[in-house]
Amino acid sequence: MRTRALRISMSIFSVVVACSACAQGVYIGADNGSSANASAILDLDVSAMTEKKGVLLPRVSEAEKLEIASPATGLMVFQNDVQPGFYYYDGTTWTSIGSGWGLSGNAGIDAALQYLGTSDASDMVLRTNAMERLRLDADGTIRYKSETSSNELRFYEPSGGANYTAFRSPALSSDVVYTLPDTQGNVGEVLTNDGSGNLSWTVPIETPAVTAVQSVIVPNGSSNDDIDIGTATFIHMSGSNSNFDVTGFQGGSNGKILIVYNTGNGHMRIRNEDSGSAAENRIWTLQGGSGVLQTTAQGAVTFVYDGQVQRWIAVGIND
Repeated sequence: MRTRALRISMSIFSVVVACSACAQGVYIGADNGSSANASAILDLDVSAMTEKKGVLLPRVSEAEKLEIASPATGLMVFQNDVQPGFYYYDGTTWTSIGSGWGLSGNAGIDAALQYLGTSDASDMVLRTNAMERLRLDADGTIRYKSETSSNELRFYEPSGGANYTAFRSPALSSDVVYTLPDTQGNVGEVLTNDGSGNLSWTVPIETPAVTAVQSVIVPNGSSNDDIDIGTATFIHMSGSNSNFDVTGFQGGSNGKILIVYNTGNGHMRIRNEDSGSAAENRIWTLQGGSGVLQTTAQGAVTFVYDGQVQRWIAVGIND
């Protein structure tokens, strides 16, 4: 048996030696009339074999692979431990064949060693139809690009629905960058822009509710403190034929507009910071001190409530 194996080995060796002196490659296969492909130095052909077989490369452990002295560029082995697979020497290091991402999914991934991206300071680019669509800059900036239309960042509805919410950039003359606040807003607050792209949480200015005119009857020469206006934005004052005072209103909220109209014959006197009303209900006439804003008989005064200073500000008078 050993003699037969020796004869076979010597025959193969003779063929290899014989062909080493010619330009043809070595053909090994079941078809004795065939010759090696002109581009191959070794042509292994199993097409005519009933039982197909493959080529078995040297099988080594990782340690044995690394012990190979002065490996030639292109040298290939099969590593059978640690991360099994075919490895070739690229002239500098041993590289796994097939270590890239598969198109049918990947499993057993070590995120520290196997990832989709670059290992140097180069950008990563994704393309469709050979055109760049997404770029992850080396500094971490994500850019969506399109050569034909405005980009959209889409969020589709759950359960595979076709509808979506999207953000899209218009044509711009310069960059627009928004910086989000660093805290969560309170209930009812909204994002406000400071004009430089810095967003912050603020309480929205309430839109005044439009209600029926509220009528208030005042006695002659009376001082009317903390008039409860409820949700009204228009107060009809009547009943006084002599001068009377108004010192404040209950129900102020930031940005609320109030118009007070006097239909009596007496003058309506609006008193500044009068102690007759609670501090949060008082009026600023912008005249300071004990200044009085007065209508001559019939007339109207417009107020706006400033929630920061908690005062009604008299902003206009029609006499």
